[in-house]
Amino acid sequence: MIRIFVSGILFIVFAVFANAQTSISEWDSLCKTGKIECTACDFNSTYNDYSPVMIKNGHILFTSDRVNPKTREAALANNQNIYEYNPKTGKSTYSYFYNSDDHTAVGGNSANGQIIFIYKSLYNGNVYLSNGSSQKDKLRNFISPGLAVNSDDYSEQSAAIWTNYIVFSSARKDDPSDYDLYFAMLDENFKVDEVMPIAELNTANPEVDVRFTPDGILTFSTKKGPFFKPYYSKFDGISWSEPIEVAFIPEEYANTSVRDFVLYDSSFYFSANNVEEENFDVYVSTIKKDSVFPDPVDLAEIIPDTLTPLDQKLQDLQEKLDSMEFKPYRAFVQIGAYQFVRSIGEFKARFPAFESTKLTTEEEAAKGENSIIRYIIDNTYYTLKEAAIRQQEALQQQADPTNLYESPVDAFIAVYDNRNIRIVIFFNLEKKDFKILVGDEVVYF
Repeated sequence: MIRIFVSGILFIVFAVFANAQTSISEWDSLCKTGKIECTACDFNSTYNDYSPVMIKNGHILFTSDRVNPKTREAALANNQNIYEYNPKTGKSTYSYFYNSDDHTAVGGNSANGQIIFIYKSLYNGNVYLSNGSSQKDKLRNFISPGLAVNSDDYSEQSAAIWTNYIVFSSARKDDPSDYDLYFAMLDENFKVDEVMPIAELNTANPEVDVRFTPDGILTFSTKKGPFFKPYYSKFDGISWSEPIEVAFIPEEYANTSVRDFVLYDSSFYFSANNVEEENFDVYVSTIKKDSVFPDPVDLAEIIPDTLTPLDQKLQDLQEKLDSMEFKPYRAFVQIGAYQFVRSIGEFKARFPAFESTKLTTEEEAAKGENSIIRYIIDNTYYTLKEAAIRQQEALQQQADPTNLYESPVDAFIAVYDNRNIRIVIFFNLEKKDFKILVGDEVVYF
């Protein structure tokens, strides 16, 4: 990730993953009323430090050209390495798992914080993703989204994922420093076949440093005059909203470059270069403690308990999955598994309630002459709520009296995490039956 260094200040925004998402408008209001405080991070050095992202364990990955403890030499010109900062110990360590000899830098994240992108300078600059769930997985799971993203003819700068969308910054014009934004759909293996430029967001100037917030807002930086400024936009499934400049940057950085903006739930980090020393440092902005919550009694009066039974059980389910350290990436709704029903046509003939439902099958090895055919609704869900809603509908379809054969009312959610480990979630709101099947073990929640 060769930085476009401009006289001024470079920003990158961070935050701890919290339960309540602070909206863009709320941040604007907090800024106008002086309720945001900004401080320099402890891990800054006398060298350039920038591009931080937060990983699942609460540590911060950031990029630096400081002295490499592996070689005891300063990084070469335009060379960077990734370091990991532990807020509890206050120590920064060189990351042997993310770094290589290819000028490695932090290249982005996913909205759920489970995927990290790294940048490598080989082949003009490419981006790679890793789930980073363990040291072994970090080494094993660095993958490229494919040649549609990492073309040898172009330079890729950063990338970010929201559900099954990927957005990335790439220089695909005659000017090798003129980056534009592109987006595509990811398949189940995190691969891309075709990319499209984002016409609503691209300008004659470079667009770089893409990130996603937990609620799916895309942030990026565009060069505006002599400086970079952060913008945000939202994809509605058809088009991107008009980009709006982020307004809650601290006032003292108004006349500087702002890049790599990453907004989390209740705080944000950013990197900025000291104008006098021209080195980049990382800063964090948080909400002042006396500004966060009103009196508890008043809060109860103005915010009634609006959780539906479905939302409450989904919250319980998410807490249970977190305690199991199971982070789902994608989910499917399975409506049956049969040894002697061998086709979708035969399945629908037996169960007409699914006649208009698009299905797919998955074959499972079994002892004996015939394998087991799983029947699955042909849709991938990237949130548990979407999968749970569709599963409840499938339960009703299974209980429909029009079915010619008695069907077990047992539609469930099959969830795969980033390691491709599968668990089964049975979620019946009407009968108040909620359980997770992990291998042969049943976990109730």
